[in-house]
Amino acid sequence: VPDLAALAEHMERRLVRESAAVGDAELFVTALLLEFPPDRAEVRVVDRGHPGPILIRHGRATKMPTRPGVPLGLGALAAVPDEPTAATTHPLAPGDVLVLHTDGVSEARGADGAFYPTEERLSLRFGGRTRIEPATVAAFLRDDLADYADGTGADDIAVLALSRTDRSADQVY
Repeated sequence: VPDLAALAEHMERRLVRESAAVGDAELFVTALLLEFPPDRAEVRVVDRGHPGPILIRHGRATKMPTRPGVPLGLGALAAVPDEPTAATTHPLAPGDVLVLHTDGVSEARGADGAFYPTEERLSLRFGGRTRIEPATVAAFLRDDLADYADGTGADDIAVLALSRTDRSADQVY
């Protein structure tokens, strides 16, 4: 199994070939690649221009720092072309909830034109809670975004929330 950086570079090459085959030099896709080692309570992340993951720990939501690379398919535009995007490693303990989302979440706008404050809203909703189910987080974001944007979201919205259990098996919703 290749490491995440090698996998990202393989995906980059495939997308560049596909782009050339269809005659569209502007094909690209943002991506987060994640690896959950079964023997360690951590997550490794390669960020190719996608909104970063949000970690909810002890009811507080914070964006996980990543080393953002350019979107897949646009590697030639990188500061150092052909340089692999480095993975970041973060602790992911039982009870933590990891939230992945598309830019339709972070770019949703309220009636006043303000962007949806994802981490703030998650912290307000789940603050002080020690046990949070991923399905509850995903349902909250779905409903809260609809209220915040008054159902007028113009972009795609997708949310994936997951947690590591005490058995080191991941639950995905």
